[in-house]
Amino acid sequence: YPDSTQFDPKSHYFDPKATPETPRWFLVDVAFERKFKQVIALEDIRQHADALGEGFALTARGSRLSVFPVTTAQWKLLLGLEKP
Repeated sequence: YPDSTQFDPKSHYFDPKATPETPRWFLVDVAFERKFKQVIALEDIRQHADALGEGFALTARGSRLSVFPVTTAQWKLLLGLEKP
C-alpha cells in the first residue's frame, strides 16, 4: 500500500513526483513466522537454480541483493531445502 510520507512536504521521504493516484513508494507489512533450523547454503540453492527460474535474483550472477521478490513456488522450493 502507498507510503503516506511520500506525499508530506515536511517528511524526509517526500517525493514531489508522487501523487495519491500514482504513488512511487509502497509499504509492505511483514511478520516473523519462524526461524530456520539451519542456514541454507547458497551453493545448495544454486543447485536448484533451474527450478527457481532464470530471473531468481539470489542466483543471478553479480547479484548483491538482500531483499527481493520471491514467488510462492520459489518459497516452497527454498523451504524444501531445509534439512530436518
